[in-house]
Amino acid sequence: WRPWCASCVDGGAVSQPHHPTPDDPLNSRLPHVLMDYFFMGQDDSKVLPMIGLKERQCKMKFAHMVEEKGPNEYAIDQIKEDIESMGIRRMIFKTDQEPAIVALRERVIEALGTKVEVIPEESPVGDHQANGEIENAIRELEKQIRVLKYSVERSMQVVIKDDHPVMAWIPQHAGFLLSRFQVSKDGKTAHERLKGKAYRGELVDFAERVTYMPVVHGGKMNMLQSKWELGRFIGIRPKSGEKLIMTTEGVVK
Repeated sequence: WRPWCASCVDGGAVSQPHHPTPDDPLNSRLPHVLMDYFFMGQDDSKVLPMIGLKERQCKMKFAHMVEEKGPNEYAIDQIKEDIESMGIRRMIFKTDQEPAIVALRERVIEALGTKVEVIPEESPVGDHQANGEIENAIRELEKQIRVLKYSVERSMQVVIKDDHPVMAWIPQHAGFLLSRFQVSKDGKTAHERLKGKAYRGELVDFAERVTYMPVVHGGKMNMLQSKWELGRFIGIRPKSGEKLIMTTEGVVK
């Protein structure tokens, strides 16, 4: 193939070749946070909008189910916390040019304020290769989401519908697991690249029934009552390491 050959150009040229990003062992480049929407559900109506993020250098991944596309307050809070959990102080924040995700990105930048210096970046319209890195990350997240969903269905002998409350927490835990246990070709996980050490926290299966001790704010406990209650484990908050437990009254830490 030669670029001066008309037949070669007609048969196999691309508008702008995208070369793989070289490794950066010294972390000399700015962190790149990539973000895009994806959809999952049991029909073709795109009933479950989700947001996926990846940081290019350490390869941390995050995912969240959102109520709608655009600058949703829950999405803003979660993405802000994801970025802060990585300790980033200056970064490039890349999305495509879809108005909904651009609006979300701008609100996240606003929410970060002066804590993080953000350089916005957008991929060219219609150039899927330019967005290939986040699309690959989203495929990995989708696969892990399916694995968690099927695992819960098999262990509990139920079919989890799209509107089941547990579905809102599966994407977040999928990103948590990939970031801490998926080993790349350099032999490290994303958590090891970010923190310099392997993740050593204790885990149980997603949605497994557990006993937990509620946090009591003020007042006195009845010493004749048990200090423990039952719930289901649905993940860990990355920023603080707090366990998330689903109960009949809602989600507690």
